[in-house]
Amino acid sequence: MTKSLSAIALILTLAGICQAQERGGVSSKVAAPLIMSILSQAKLSGSLEYRGQCSDVHDFPDFPKLRIPRNNGSSPLQSLRNIFAGDPEMQVTQDPDGTIRMVEADVPTDLLNVRVRHISFAPRRAGDLIHYPTWGLQVILAEPEVADFVRSHSIRWQYEPWGLELTLPSSEHISADLDNVTVSQAMDFVLQTFPGLWIYENCPSEKGHRGVFFMFYSNSPVWEHLRTEP
Repeated sequence: MTKSLSAIALILTLAGICQAQERGGVSSKVAAPLIMSILSQAKLSGSLEYRGQCSDVHDFPDFPKLRIPRNNGSSPLQSLRNIFAGDPEMQVTQDPDGTIRMVEADVPTDLLNVRVRHISFAPRRAGDLIHYPTWGLQVILAEPEVADFVRSHSIRWQYEPWGLELTLPSSEHISADLDNVTVSQAMDFVLQTFPGLWIYENCPSEKGHRGVFFMFYSNSPVWEHLRTEP
């Protein structure tokens, strides 16, 4: 292993010891490079649905329990299964179009299944094009059906997702309209223009409220050149 991989492995080991009974808690600085290097190198997109902590103690967002992949030459699907092998709730599958789904079996998906009558990604003002995936996310979550569901189910956003833009502006943009789609289908649509990963994190209830966080990570040559296997 390289020194950097050894450091990551130590972090993951300590996290597993200290949080064996908790969900999430793995630093995004460790988890994001592992996952995004696999997706970027394979030119694939994916989604990650899980229970986390959304705690100020951890880098935000915190990721599920994971480990360093050890099988050189594995397919992207198998590599991601290896990464999440220590999470008994995690199921990793691949759609016919290549999209990889990483879903904890017990995470609530009601918000993802909310159906929206109409979503327009067209610019509201001249030159106001959607050049970032999180700008598309902002449009989706602002739709009345989503806002009503969030309010009626006492959901609180754990940080505003459009305030955490981690990608460079793209020459591509979204300008299409969608009709009669679920939130998850709309998120997948954004990935068609901005390939990468969308995450949906649910956090423990606090004072009767449920914490939820959405975020996009975009594929990038920066991720592609990371060495994440020993």
